[in-house]
This record gives sequence, structure tokens and C-alpha cells, in this order.
Amino acid sequence: EQGDETSSPSARPKGSSAAAEPPAEEAPKPCHLHPLKKPNSKCKFCKRFHEKQSAPAKDRSPGSKRLPADEEGRGANAEREDYSKRTFSCSPMLKDQIFTSMYFKSLLTVASLEDLIEEIAKYADTLDVYNAGSSTSPSCFIAQVYRLFTMPQAEDLAEIQTLVDYPDSPVVRCAGLLYMRFVVPAPHLWDKFEEYLFDDTELKHHDGGKQVGTTVGEYVEALLVKDKYFSTPLPRIPVKVRQGGGGGGGGQKKKVASRGE
Repeated sequence: EQGDETSSPSARPKGSSAAAEPPAEEAPKPCHLHPLKKPNSKCKFCKRFHEKQSAPAKDRSPGSKRLPADEEGRGANAEREDYSKRTFSCSPMLKDQIFTSMYFKSLLTVASLEDLIEEIAKYADTLDVYNAGSSTSPSCFIAQVYRLFTMPQAEDLAEIQTLVDYPDSPVVRCAGLLYMRFVVPAPHLWDKFEEYLFDDTELKHHDGGKQVGTTVGEYVEALLVKDKYFSTPLPRIPVKVRQGGGGGGGGQKKKVASRGE
């Protein structure tokens, strides 16, 4: 009888919330297949984690954990970066030259990033905007970069990382980096490019009929400090952005900025 009494509801301590409160929902776990900074948009685990992280606070359970302030800030910045309405910030003349290019028209049949990567690796014979000896004939390389801009997959910068981190061809990586330079707003460029500044991967390309040797890191630095890409103007980066204006990497920003002055 004593056992029955202790197990009855009346025997439980007053104020116990064991029956009143539902169990706290576990905090979402990151995907175990892909890095947290480079999620795969087609992965169900990445999608599930992202959906949980981006859910409004009012929809979260009482037991869910609040993100640290710096992580919440990064999430807000990610939301502000909407590339569904992206702009390729080059001159109208260059766009017209690309549109009328027979090679660009042939690229319209390329529908996947994998096929475009293969196309770049095979046919990009220069990193210049124009073919050697011409100021009106766009190169295969710039046509490929612009084709990337027109593909729906380019709405997701995580997809562009497939090119930027491509292990088998530095030229493919340059295509992804140049795309980002023309599309990503200046305040976000440093976050995208910082980790590649010291990339010593060898990069060889033709410039004016001559082969040039450099590194991926030097290529990235030139994209940040120079006002022109070869002879083509690049989107302007405000001085305050180049110099850091506070935040992580400010000292390195100032070093990079001073090289462009």
C-alpha cells in the first residue's frame, strides 16, 4: 500500500512541473557531411539545420538555445545577401559584346555547374576579358563567367564555392572568384576573399601572348586592390571597406589597401 501511495499524483511534491512542461526540444545539430561554413543546398541535413537556425524566435521551443551574438550577426548578414536579384556590375558595352558572342550563345546549352566547370577547364585559354590583340572580342573566360551569372544556381553562393574551391584547375577557381568580385557587394567582399589571400596555389595564364606565372592569392589580392581587371573597370570598393573599418582582419585589410594606393 505504501508503494501505491508514493506513486499516486497526490504524493508528488507540490510545484513539480514534470507533467506541466513538455520536454525541451533538442538544439539542431549541424550536418555531419558538410562543413558548417559551406553547406550543400541539396543536402537534407544541411537544409534541416538551416531551417532550424533561421526559424523566428517565437516559433522556437522554450528549451531551444539562443545563438551567440556574433553568430546571430552572421545570420543576419547572410539574410541581407540576397543574390536572387544579383547584378553583374560591368559596363553595358561589355555585356553587349558578350551577348553577341557566338561562343556565349553556345554556352546557353550548358545547364549544370559541373558541365560549366568542365567547359572552363577545357577552353579558358586566358584570364583576360578580351582575346589577345582585341578590345571588342570577349574571351571564352569572361563569357564563361557571365554564363555563371545567368545560371539559377548562382543565387546560392554556396554553389559558387564549388568553383572557388575546385582542386583540379586554378583557372576554374579564378572564374568563381571573378564572378564574386563583379556580383558581391563591397561590404561583403572581405569575408568572401580573406581566406584565399595567402593561397600559394600556382596559377599560369596567358597575357598578351605571353605566359604569366602567379598564385591564386596574388590573383585575389589584385581583385581587391586594383580598380581595373586588365583593362576593364571593376566595381568600386570604398576606402573604408578596404581599410577594414573595424572587425576581424582589419590590420590585414589595411596592408592590402596600402598596396592599391
